[in-house]
Amino acid sequence: MQSSGHARLLPAASLSGIAAAVDRDFLAPPAGPIEQRGAPGWDVPFVGRNPEVRRLRAALGAARAGHGRFVLVVGDHGTGKTRLGNELAHEATAGGAEALVGRCYEGDGAPAFWPWIQMLRTYAERHDAGTLGAELEAETIDVAAVLREIGTRFPDLPAPVSSSLEATRFRFFDAMCRELMRAALTSPLVLFIDDLHAADPSSLLLLEFLGPLLGQARILVVGAVRDHALTTSPPCLKTIGGLLRNGVLERVNLGGFSERDVAALIGRLTGTSPPQGLAATIVARTEGIPLFVVEVVRALLADGLLGADHGPAPTEHPPGHSAAGRRMSRAIDVPPNILLAVACRLETLSSAGRELLALAAFFGREFGVDVLTRAAGIEPNEVLALLDQAASARIVTEVPGERGRYASQKRA
Repeated sequence: MQSSGHARLLPAASLSGIAAAVDRDFLAPPAGPIEQRGAPGWDVPFVGRNPEVRRLRAALGAARAGHGRFVLVVGDHGTGKTRLGNELAHEATAGGAEALVGRCYEGDGAPAFWPWIQMLRTYAERHDAGTLGAELEAETIDVAAVLREIGTRFPDLPAPVSSSLEATRFRFFDAMCRELMRAALTSPLVLFIDDLHAADPSSLLLLEFLGPLLGQARILVVGAVRDHALTTSPPCLKTIGGLLRNGVLERVNLGGFSERDVAALIGRLTGTSPPQGLAATIVARTEGIPLFVVEVVRALLADGLLGADHGPAPTEHPPGHSAAGRRMSRAIDVPPNILLAVACRLETLSSAGRELLALAAFFGREFGVDVLTRAAGIEPNEVLALLDQAASARIVTEVPGERGRYASQKRA
């Protein structure tokens, strides 16, 4: 990071929240407000995302007509990529398509082809052996070499031919693509791969292998990635580049909710319109990031501050504000689950990085590197290196157009 001065903490944790979260006591948070205070459980309704939904529906329509696509859904943590993909899967299933979901594992120990194994496992559970056998045909042996569940469905299969790892992998690629193409002849396929940035190399290679076939297939593949992975994950970027060259890639960007979206969410949950100014205040405090919007609304509901006429939403903290207004302001500032999310993100930093951010918290949401360096009493290069860690973890970002200034991210 080359900078002469200012930073911003990303909103989920305005610096006051980060200062609290750095305190190790916050790593053992209290029970969530809903469960703790006896409020009923609730499902979060799907709101907003109309332009994105239209594009996904158009891609699904093209796939039904035999012109498959790969849609890359890009957004930061908490922007609703998983929810959007799941909603598409539900809608596609209701419309007669076969929807399969595979989630990549961001830790260690996952087997090769993990998202594909999940999808094929689900497909095998939904269909009888006769259907599977007809679709797999001669490739049954090659698929069973990777997915044991297939082998148990066909106990009389001969042992796979012994060959090199590369040859075995190629046969599996070819067998999987043939199976997907045949299955799509019966009903269109929607494959949702979540957290694609965390996919193992073999899974990415299989997706690349499928790429040239998508344009003539009744298959829609949707991959969800965090935006920073487009520059920090070379294997994922290589696969995306291959799909782009195949002419089948379409990108959908997810940002924060608008005020209208937040108002719609509150209205769906409470059955009433939100207090005047509340949606705007929530968007200003959270940048509309759905994960944090939901937690703020959850906290307001748990405190009994929504669903009745509580007057205008607070935008400041004047001394004479009503008790309800002060409670609403506190709920909007740092709900417990947001503090937990910030604390989890901070745990990815070194102890020196956490201490530096705790110090930065005293300067407000934006702070200058020069001022922070003098306060910390360490070398400027060390400060910049620690801020690099925080920027990679999406906790701080450089203030656009202001060299040397940083600010807190509103994403955890």
